[in-house]
Amino acid sequence: MADKENINDARKMEYDSFKHLTTLCTGTLLLLAGFLDKLFSDPQWLALVTAVFICLMLSIASSVILMFVTSMEIRENVGWDEKHPSCVGWLHFFSSGGFVIALIIFSVFFVKNYG
Repeated sequence: MADKENINDARKMEYDSFKHLTTLCTGTLLLLAGFLDKLFSDPQWLALVTAVFICLMLSIASSVILMFVTSMEIRENVGWDEKHPSCVGWLHFFSSGGFVIALIIFSVFFVKNYG
């Protein structure tokens, strides 16, 4: 079994991963909102852009919740993810999956409008 120091180091790395994912999603949202009208003169399939925004916001919200959970685990030395594995699993899916799905949807939108 891993010792407490290794577990806390892993939790700190997990926290940093969610922090970086939140930064990536926020930057993507800002760039997309700022340059959408400049990149595409007559965009088609705008519903995809809405889906991208929803996926990115879902990813940000899930990542922030996981950051709070991870910091609580480090501070209180508690394994919240061990007590609620399905909840944490879904949050992991929404945080990372939301970002990946947003990139895929935006790629489809880009190919449709720029290709």
